Amino acid sequence: QQQQPQQQHRQLQQPPQQPRPQHRQLQQQLQQLQQQHRQQQQQQQHQQQQRQQQQQQRQQQHREQQQQQRLQHQLQLLQPPQHKCL
Repeated sequence: QQQQPQQQHRQLQQPPQQPRPQHRQLQQQLQQLQQQHRQQQQQQQHQQQQRQQQQQQRQQQHREQQQQQRLQHQLQLLQPPQHKCL
């Protein structure tokens, strides 16, 4: 008869301890989520930077192309008279 009350007492002690691990798990999950979110933000920022760089490169390429076209045009203008001279 002595063992039974002890068991009951143990059982009573356990429930308050149980929610704690759950709480810890929740905290961990929260931390993980926050970390993931931070990482995602960093990744997004990095992607944005890359996009900006790409845009700049494109603009540069476009400018260079325009310059080349102008040069070619000037060359074409210069060439015909030379031919005539020959």
